[in-house]
Amino acid sequence: MKRKISVLFILAGIAAVAFLGLLYILFGNEFFATDVLAGTIQIEGAILSLEMYDTPAERVKGLSRRKYLPADRGVLFVHEEPGMHGYWMKDMRFPVDILWIDADFRVVEVAHNISPDTYPISFRPASDALYVLETNAGWASAHNVTKGSVVIIDIP
Repeated sequence: MKRKISVLFILAGIAAVAFLGLLYILFGNEFFATDVLAGTIQIEGAILSLEMYDTPAERVKGLSRRKYLPADRGVLFVHEEPGMHGYWMKDMRFPVDILWIDADFRVVEVAHNISPDTYPISFRPASDALYVLETNAGWASAHNVTKGSVVIIDIP
């Protein structure tokens, strides 16, 4: 009886691993995403839930290889120091708007509808920024976000 139960557990384990492998093949990183919402950002009255990337490794990876960004979400990249931080579309699968935000929480630059086809071009602001926000393409225009827009970041 004990041997039969052990064999069943082993078979169940193999089936579970095979099932998870199938999910990964079908859905890739999206099914296993570990991005945790960090808070919200508000610009011109529009609010987005935030994923936050604040380490060099997270900033390099960014949205690469993801299939989409939910419509109500943005990704906030936090830098250690203000600068003219460049962003590119390496391994991106969808277009984005890129907003650079200074230490005073004002938008200093907006790049609209940046296509994955632009890689390896790097996009930079004309002045220093501490934060960079990526949203789905068209979000900034739809919400009238321009240079000088005030940003409210709420991270509990």
